[in-house]
Amino acid sequence: MTSTLAVWLSDRRVGTLERTAAGDLVYSPEIDASLTVAASGLATWSPQLTRNWFDGLLPEGDRRVRLAARFGLRSEDTFGLLAEIGWECAGAVAVLPEGRSPSSGRYEPIDDAGVAERLDALPSIDLDPDDAIRMSLGGAQDKLLLARIAQQWALPIDGAPSTHILKPEPDLWPGLAAAEAWALHVASAATPASEATLTADLGARPVIVVTRYDRQHSRDGIVRIHQEDLCQALGLPVGLKYARPGHPEYPSLARLARILVERAVDPPAQLIRLLQQVAASVALRNADSHAKNLSLLHQGNAVRLAPLYDVAPTIAFLPRQTTLGLSIGGKFKLTEIGSEHLVAEAKLWGVPEHDAADTIGAVAEAMSNAVAEANDLYPTMPAAARELAIAGIFQIQQQRPGKSASAAAARSRAKSQGQEQS
Repeated sequence: MTSTLAVWLSDRRVGTLERTAAGDLVYSPEIDASLTVAASGLATWSPQLTRNWFDGLLPEGDRRVRLAARFGLRSEDTFGLLAEIGWECAGAVAVLPEGRSPSSGRYEPIDDAGVAERLDALPSIDLDPDDAIRMSLGGAQDKLLLARIAQQWALPIDGAPSTHILKPEPDLWPGLAAAEAWALHVASAATPASEATLTADLGARPVIVVTRYDRQHSRDGIVRIHQEDLCQALGLPVGLKYARPGHPEYPSLARLARILVERAVDPPAQLIRLLQQVAASVALRNADSHAKNLSLLHQGNAVRLAPLYDVAPTIAFLPRQTTLGLSIGGKFKLTEIGSEHLVAEAKLWGVPEHDAADTIGAVAEAMSNAVAEANDLYPTMPAAARELAIAGIFQIQQQRPGKSASAAAARSRAKSQGQEQS
């Protein structure tokens, strides 16, 4: 069994990942390349940072257990799993066996019927006997990674980069796919968000198709863009993606803001962008806000926030789960958070109070103005989820001084209700 793997950043080999006889992971950089802000100023990576960061490239929960079983591994075997599926990950990092490079990958065209077959087979598609498909993406939800090339779907083989994430609707929560597509469309009116569409033409379940923000098309093909989530940026294990009050190292929005202040090209603009994302997520009643649903894009030694992603009115589907993964203004309960808590949180980051209030008002107004279009695009959005989200938008508008934003919310709400009655 191999004891070393090559670590690549885009098309450059940047280091070696080694598993010692004791089972520890050791990362040895070979050139000056910043994989994580957590290692800034460190001459070497500690074994704990190494395990935490590389573990963050792998799936979670049942997906991880199934993948480990497929390759005859223990689910906690980070090194073994990376050797098998770390060839195509989030961002620009690829973890490959010695002798291979990211350019070794290739594409195999697949028609819509083939895509539908794979989506309908999830989660058992993880047991696909085709070992050439070696892709890893974090999270617990079942998904399929594909590339869109010349208006046709293709399977990325041997670590070729994918361009899209396809997530079929979970059987437990009918309407969730439409709700996520609706929410991302509404949020995109206020802040950059992942591009997503909903289709009912790929398999038996509705599918949300998300364009990867960490991929770009160029004349030379598909280019990977380096990113890391907040757990990785703080050097924390995946298990701490939900903050634990009192834990000395738990993640927080303030710690993310501190990274932006220290590493962003334009810190004030990035702090406003962070506030836009947090306000949009709160307004949309998204309780699934944790440290792996916030990410940084790297630009050399600088960073910027990744677009908003994985946002939906989750409390419409899990009404008892209202606790956020990261506190806002000292509050963890989504139902207790209003504009004053958003402003208080932003002030902790160094955003002036009036700028924070103006940003929150602008976010709410832009989102309220996008509701009618989202309703037209996604008519299968469950009415209860839509009303919860509209009420959330209206709430943060109503709490802000001034009448114009509240009036816009009322108009959007009235129009939405009128569409339901027609």
